[in-house]
Amino acid sequence: MRDNDSGFDKNTMLEFWNLSADASIKKGQRWNPTREKAKNDVDWAEFADSQHLLTCSRGGKLVLWRWPQIEPLAAITTAPLIAPALSPDGKYFAFQVGPRLALLDIEACKIVATKSVGKEGGAICFSPDGQKIALATTGKICVWNMANGKSEYRLIVDGSVHPQKAIWPSLNGILVNSERYFDLELRSCVWTYHGGEKCDFFNGKVWFFLSGNGNDEEGLVPLSLPQKEATEKIAKAKRSPSLYFLKPGGSVKLEIKGFPAADQRMSVRQTLTSKLTALGVTIDEDSDVTLQAKYETGEVRKDTIGPPIGMGFLRGPFGPRSPNVQAIAVQTYDSTLRFVYQNKTAWSVKTLWPPMGRIQSDESGVDDEREGRLAAIRFFESADLPDTLVKPQNDVESGEGALGSTEITIHGLQPYVPPKLSPKQPNDATPSPNPDKGLQPSNHKQYL
Repeated sequence: MRDNDSGFDKNTMLEFWNLSADASIKKGQRWNPTREKAKNDVDWAEFADSQHLLTCSRGGKLVLWRWPQIEPLAAITTAPLIAPALSPDGKYFAFQVGPRLALLDIEACKIVATKSVGKEGGAICFSPDGQKIALATTGKICVWNMANGKSEYRLIVDGSVHPQKAIWPSLNGILVNSERYFDLELRSCVWTYHGGEKCDFFNGKVWFFLSGNGNDEEGLVPLSLPQKEATEKIAKAKRSPSLYFLKPGGSVKLEIKGFPAADQRMSVRQTLTSKLTALGVTIDEDSDVTLQAKYETGEVRKDTIGPPIGMGFLRGPFGPRSPNVQAIAVQTYDSTLRFVYQNKTAWSVKTLWPPMGRIQSDESGVDDEREGRLAAIRFFESADLPDTLVKPQNDVESGEGALGSTEITIHGLQPYVPPKLSPKQPNDATPSPNPDKGLQPSNHKQYL
């Protein structure tokens, strides 16, 4: 919670409430566990047991405390933007340091195991029985055995998922960002849950928080997931002899769209052909499965070019402008990969060039130009492809899971109705590259 000051880095306080046997609640201590000069917001806190408390700041400072003395026992700087996790029995704490996943034995107060996992941000979670650990990152979920460290599952998932929170509500499934439920055996997002802003796992249930948007529909909703409807559909799918539309031994038709140069189209086709061949999938122009690789011109975005400004401050048209910062109109481009089956998108990954805040050149933008010209090709070279996909009953780009979706309300679960997409309207806020209006055309941002 916030302290009494305004400004950045002010969510620095932890407040404790005491629950008594008669179900009464009394306010307890209020305390700042970070006391740092910057990035000291409290991102995460949890009791390991009645004698140990763990806290983690936005800057990644992890501290193990003796409770209720509030005595620090150990501290380490972890990877920021990686959500840590506590094992179900409270014995181990998992976090990431640089490119390695680490396990802290809380009682012994020492790191007992590490594993190289890369530097991508994401979220960590333990299985309900504590025998497995998972790391969910953008476009990927990896699961390892706690006893021997061996990989058990590796899911290449929808690239629109940027994990900030992951929980493991059942032995076979992981819930990411309070919304997407991935079945590990099917290696797909089989169900989506809509309406819950945040959630956590406690006493065998997923507790969803609903804000209600200012009405009477706010509160905590405990649910056992997956619910009966989802469990039955998942079990039925697993019994189906034609469960997967994409699998080793299958075939795919390639569609390369939007690239202005023939050599670019050829390069992307060769890259994707090699990736599919490595997965045991052949290219067949008569296949009913399509892998689309698309490059298209996006919107013109208002941005700035100039020296970087420290975190917490905005540049150019959105915030303080220094004499060295110039407002420009930047043409954006979208690179997309998607698997389509029976006119339904079953999997997709997408990226936008240039990313927001990427333009920081001081004068000519030569570095940005050079990187931009290669950005689209590099995206298709670096993207991972799934080797199996479940036949979708819904289009995943509509926000639905492959097998179904549910709306979470204060009154319980309701059928999910996807919002109707209105025709795309011109964006009045899109800047005009007119120097008379204070924006300079960006002649070095035409990437291809």
